[in-house]
Amino acid sequence: MIPPVTLTPDTMAQLEEKAGKIRAHRRKMAEASEKWLREKLEDESLTEKTREVYRLRLLPDMKEGLALLESKEYQGALRAFEKALDDPDVTPVSKHLIYDYMLQAAAKLQNKMLFANLFKQQAMLQRDNDLGVLGLDKSGDAYAYAEYMNDHLVAANDEATFNKIVERDMKNIGATSADREACVADVKQRIREFEGYFDDRKN
Repeated sequence: MIPPVTLTPDTMAQLEEKAGKIRAHRRKMAEASEKWLREKLEDESLTEKTREVYRLRLLPDMKEGLALLESKEYQGALRAFEKALDDPDVTPVSKHLIYDYMLQAAAKLQNKMLFANLFKQQAMLQRDNDLGVLGLDKSGDAYAYAEYMNDHLVAANDEATFNKIVERDMKNIGATSADREACVADVKQRIREFEGYFDDRKN
């Protein structure tokens, strides 16, 4: 049997000194890393998209969120990403990228309405800002689709919304009451397709 180690005052002092050196080294490395990242932000030889990726890595809450996402702590990741959205260094492009990670977390949590809301917020960025660096045209199409998804997810548990979609579809195609059953079936199918998106992301 190995005897327990007795920590003398001298031994404790040595351990504390070593721990202090480790902390100092970590601070030095973190400072060097931040300096390197900020230099990359000013490097005009890099593409704007690459510089935005470096910008994200500077956000403390973004770093925390990514670590939590990797650890499958999705609620914590969402809270960290939410804080990252308010960081003074964030840009519309950075926000769009942050929402990508938030959507991943929401899908893993199977929180369909949260996902739909986040998707709308992200789509609003594309509607209102120049995100050409991400290969996205300034357009309201994504926002319109996000609202379309949201309506169908709500309709899954809300009869009034479901009927509203059916009536809208019937009006758009000039359907009669005889066509209502087919329209109802189409809406149910679209709802299943939207909900199936989350089933594919359970694990």
